[in-house]
This record gives sequence, C-alpha cells and structure tokens, in this order.
Amino acid sequence: MADAAFIEGFDGVAFDEVHHSSNWSLHCKSIYDSNPKKKIWLSDSSSLVLQRGVGDLSRRFPKLKVPLLSFREYLSLKIENNFDPFDPFSAKLDDFQSVLSTCNVMGLFKEYLREGFRPIFLEGDYKERILGIIEKSIYTDIPFYVHKIQENHMRAMNAIVGFLATAPIPTINIDSMATQWSMGKEKLYQLLDVMEQVGLVSIIRYSRDFHSSGKGAKIFFTDPSMYAALDGNIGNVREAFVATMFRQAGKAIFACKNEQNGDFEVEKLRLEMGGKSKPSKSADFVIRDDVDLDDQ
Repeated sequence: MADAAFIEGFDGVAFDEVHHSSNWSLHCKSIYDSNPKKKIWLSDSSSLVLQRGVGDLSRRFPKLKVPLLSFREYLSLKIENNFDPFDPFSAKLDDFQSVLSTCNVMGLFKEYLREGFRPIFLEGDYKERILGIIEKSIYTDIPFYVHKIQENHMRAMNAIVGFLATAPIPTINIDSMATQWSMGKEKLYQLLDVMEQVGLVSIIRYSRDFHSSGKGAKIFFTDPSMYAALDGNIGNVREAFVATMFRQAGKAIFACKNEQNGDFEVEKLRLEMGGKSKPSKSADFVIRDDVDLDDQ
C-alpha cells in the first residue's frame, strides 16, 4: 500500500490501528528505510502498541502521546478563548481573576468534567462515544496483550469498571473479586495492570510501594468524564481529575499513608481534596469543589 501510494506521487502515508497488522513494526521500518524522503505516520488508540514496537523503530520514529485535554485547552475549543498557562500553586490572585472575569469558570468546569477530556465533545454524543471507548478497551485492546484471556476475565473487567464508577471508596477487594470471577489473584493483578497501561484506569500507590503489580491505594478512571458517562459516583471525580492532570504533566503522584497529611503527595506538596468547606488538616493546599477563588 505504501509503495503504491508513493509511486502515485503522495508525500506520505498514515496507518491507523497499526497493531492489527502482523509484524507491523518490521514492515514500517522497511517502508521508512526504503523511502527516506517520505513521511509515515503510525497511530493507535493504545499506547501499549507503540511501546511494543519501539525496539524496531526508536531510531526512526519520534513518539508522540496525545494527552487528554486540560481545562485550559477545553476552554480554547469551547469558547475560543486562549488563556496563558500558569502554576496554580504559585500564581498570584490577578492570574486567577483575569480568567474569572472572562467567562463563567465554574459552569464551564462542570461541563468539562462531564464532556471535556476529549475533543470528540465537538461532534456530540459524548456519553455514547465514551462508553464505546470503554468497550473497545476491554474487548479489543486488552485481549491483544493478555495471554489466554477468557470470557470470565472480560466480565471481571466490566465488573471492575462498574464497581469503580459507583464505589464510595475508590478501590476493590482483590480476594473477593478473584473468588467471584473464578481466577487467581495474579491474573486479576495482571488485568488491572493492563487496564492501566491502555489508559482505562489510574492506580495511585503509596510513595514507597515498589511492587510491580497490585491494586495500589486508590484506583480511578484515567478519563474523569467516565464517571458521568456511567452515571457513577461524582464524589470520586475530584480526585480522579487531580491524579490525571498531575500524571499528564509528568509529575509523580502518590497517596498519603497518613490521612491527616492529606489525600495526595506531589513532589513536596501535600494535597487535600474535598467539598466547599473541607478543612486543610496538615496539607499544604486544599482543592475544594464549587469554589472559584478563595483569597484566604
């Protein structure tokens, strides 16, 4: 296909869902080496695919992971207003007020949590599309990587998604779920690990948890809008949002072992999440719901 396109005079080719082609990385390497002046794009909805092919392509293809939209990026698309980025932990009040005077930040932020993490909101049917992404992750992406996956494994992953959507505490009971779905704990840990790698869930661990697999301290959806799409527990959205934004900013985020210190540790900061009147405990900052600006 690539050779035919180049013979016809095209300058480049793009291959989407590239993992559906057997030995795709070897073929793409060959195309690249045979056509050094042409452009070749490879894309896949699962970052695992491109990670697996990096050994063959690392010297030829730069990698680019498309992140979920930040609130600033959502506003740019939603109201076509481009705000400059700033660090909320060191910014001055004027930085916040310049945004608040421009638009209804709280209203737009609530919309963002429901529909704003992927640009597909511009096309409508956001909820249906999110449910389709979850289904594709479980039934198409994950089986590509899990050896000897069975029907009860699929049902178990659906059960995990359903439970996390509504659970008051964002974690699962490994022993109970393994028994319920007739599998070993190691298989369940493997499923959780792959669910994280394909971008379905985020596992937040304690700072000195060096286990390569496990359920960690808390488990959230990587895309916080999945809670709304699944009619889930909106109370977990605030923590899911904070965890996702820090991870996408390239910062390590951990759960606090001592709840009096806060919910999360990020670098040297301790963060507490909560409602409008949530106390700070011993945290450095409190991230509260339904508060646009607090000069205290």
